[in-house]
Amino acid sequence: YFDGTRTDIALTPSIEGAAIHACVIVSESRTLPALVTAHREIFAGLPVLLAPGGLAGALRVSAVDESLLVAETTGFPASGFTEGDTFFLRGVKHGMPFAAVDHQLAPALLAEFRRYLPTLVASDLRTTSLSNTNHIIHPPITLMNAARIDSATPFTLYREGVSSSLEHLLRAVDEERRSVCRAVGADDRSGRDWLYEFYHRDGMEGATFVDCLTSYPGFADVHGPTTLDYRYLADDVPHGVACWAEIGGRIGIPTPSIDHLLAVLATIAPNVDLRADADGLELFLEHVQQSQQDPVPHH
Repeated sequence: YFDGTRTDIALTPSIEGAAIHACVIVSESRTLPALVTAHREIFAGLPVLLAPGGLAGALRVSAVDESLLVAETTGFPASGFTEGDTFFLRGVKHGMPFAAVDHQLAPALLAEFRRYLPTLVASDLRTTSLSNTNHIIHPPITLMNAARIDSATPFTLYREGVSSSLEHLLRAVDEERRSVCRAVGADDRSGRDWLYEFYHRDGMEGATFVDCLTSYPGFADVHGPTTLDYRYLADDVPHGVACWAEIGGRIGIPTPSIDHLLAVLATIAPNVDLRADADGLELFLEHVQQSQQDPVPHH
């Protein structure tokens, strides 16, 4: 397991003498190609799971090194927090979609990673690219709490930071994302349904986004960021929301709510690069075109 957000962890080919059989990389999407390049000798020949990958994450990593056995899922496999070198587990996500660049190897890779993450579910790269719930939630909640965040005012993100107006925005953005999903052949279930599947065994309840966010015990003490230049925008927009809008524009799916969201975010956070990741976007569209010519069913 490699936490790409930590700079104080030294990678080694073994842990206490035990050989590594598979790698799970938890990192911001924007750092993945550089991270894999820097540590290619560690990952060579091993199954590598990006958790998450962001839009076309596995395709982007495979473009760096085609020999890697790369798969991806839509988010962190577990929720919790760290204190020093200790991780405190809040819950394990269930039903997270899993897909690999080489779909013929996908069943074997899924079996390998299920040894450690048994609740992964077979899916496809279109779905894993478009169904990261962080991408759905973080940009809207950042916009609705922008003054608090910009002034570094302490608040609990999923308690004090949510309201009925946030629900309206989340639903509008999610409906447009789902339209893009349907157009490219991805699983189009709602963001609320993804969240519920992930977390309801650990206490999440409710029929709405806000109900789910405010009911989940593991989110109770999550604090809001203290700057707008944070992964909620800097990563979740270029590798998520902005790509949805670009894909919609390319294939004729209108995304007015997402477009408005992006315009306001760009206005209030002019120093944060919110442009859609061009490399990932092109790789994803190429994959969609290939999938339509030679469809691989998703689950």
